[in-house]
Amino acid sequence: MKKLQEAGLQLDIDKCEFEQKRVKYLGYIVDSEKGICVDPEKVEAIKAWEPPSTVKGVRGFVGFANYYR
Repeated sequence: MKKLQEAGLQLDIDKCEFEQKRVKYLGYIVDSEKGICVDPEKVEAIKAWEPPSTVKGVRGFVGFANYYR
């Protein structure tokens, strides 16, 4: 905590979780044993995505899917 203060950073201690073995972060699961993997909820969202019918829809899907590849 002292290093954070020295760097001018602050934490809300009520929002902190310490000594966690598994954490969700930016759509990924960071696991101390398995490493980094995609959140299964995001995989299901991609599988359930309705087929796009417009160019804009295709771009949206490709952008979302590419983030998790």
